[in-house]
Formats: sequence, structure tokens, C-alpha cells
Amino acid sequence: MEHIKFFLAILPVFVFLLYVYVHDKEKEPTGLLISSFIFGILIAIPCIYVEGALSNTFTFLQKNYITSFFYVLICIALIEEGYKFLATYIVFYPNKNVNYTFDMIVYTTFLGLGFSFFENMVYLKSIPLSSVILRAFTAVPVHLACGIIMGYYLSLVKINKKPVWLNTVKSIIYPVFIHTFYNYYLVYISNLIRRVFSNDKAIVITYSLLVLILGCLFLTVHYVLYKSSTEDKKIRVK
Repeated sequence: MEHIKFFLAILPVFVFLLYVYVHDKEKEPTGLLISSFIFGILIAIPCIYVEGALSNTFTFLQKNYITSFFYVLICIALIEEGYKFLATYIVFYPNKNVNYTFDMIVYTTFLGLGFSFFENMVYLKSIPLSSVILRAFTAVPVHLACGIIMGYYLSLVKINKKPVWLNTVKSIIYPVFIHTFYNYYLVYISNLIRRVFSNDKAIVITYSLLVLILGCLFLTVHYVLYKSSTEDKKIRVK
């Protein structure tokens, strides 16, 4: 059973890594790709402690469904996507190998999937097989989507597309919003659905809605990925 859980935990990560990699026309240095994946793992470690500290500080936000949204936003989504953004912006954004518009998407997704890989490994022994499968089909794609969107807007910043400040804000705000909605839905909205409907109906409604929402999200980011790959061009250094 543990071998199956491990396989299901790592399979989607590497499938999505390949999914992004094949769309890159001008391949990035292998060492740098591995580094971005490892950076994703490394930044996940301090996130655990920061999120724990903030959770203890903002416990009052968990009292009802409305304030819990802000708890997820501040204590989870903003921290995780913020760390990803900072790592990308400080380490990979100025790198000389980021010389094509699609490159930012490659590095943000590799970093985000490294983060997701670490999360899967942390949860592996403490959650049942059903939860491992759920994470494989939901949490990993969400990290992928956040990475693609973050990289897309950072690529616009890289080519100085105006307004630069707005594209910079979008590169962090959109991933934070997606991440917030995903966590909030799974923990709080799904619980509300269980209170309204019987157990069997609640399960069907919860996961049907989740599949529909994530399906729309994935189609959107696939379009962004395909469009960015098709229109990939060399960044002119001024």
C-alpha cells in the first residue's frame, strides 16, 4: 500500500513537469531546471513554520465561514505563493538563461511542482490512499496552475509590457486567489455542503463541483501555456 501511495504522490508531479517541458521550444539548462525544482522543495520547509506561527496568531479568524476565508488567504495562500514569488523573482528572474518569454513559466512551474512534491512527501504517511489520490488530481494541478499564471505575468514584466506594476501584482494576486479558493473550498465549503445534504449527496456535489471548477481552471492555464509557447520569442536586452 505504501508503495502505491508513493507512486501516486510523485507521478502527477513528474507528468506535469514533462507537460511544461515539452512546450518549451528553447530548452533550459538541465542543472537550472533541477535547481528550480529543489528551490521549490527548500522554500516549502520555512513555509511550514511560518504557517504554523500565523495559525496560532490568527486563530480568531477560524470562528466562522466568512472570517475563515481570510485565515486561508493570510496564513496559507499568501505565504506559499509569496515564497514562490520571492524565490522566483530573486533567483531565477534575473538569470541570463531567462532569455525567452516562455522561460519564466518553465521556472515558476518547476519551482511550484517542487513545492507540491515536498507537500506530498510530508503528508504521505499521515493520510489515507483516498487523500493521496485527491491530492494527485487536485492539489498538484493547482500548484501547476499557479505556477503557469505567475510565470506568464512575470514574463510580461520581463519584456517590460506596460503597466509593469499591474502585471507584477497580477503575478502574485491571481495565484494567491486560486490557492485561497482551493483550500477554502476543500475545508470550509465542502463542510457546509455536508451540513446541508446527506453524506452520499454531499460527496457527489462536492467533488462534481470541484472537478468542474478545476477543469475550467486547467483549460484556461492550458490555453495560456499553449499561447505562450506558440508566441515564444527572444527577450531583447536593452
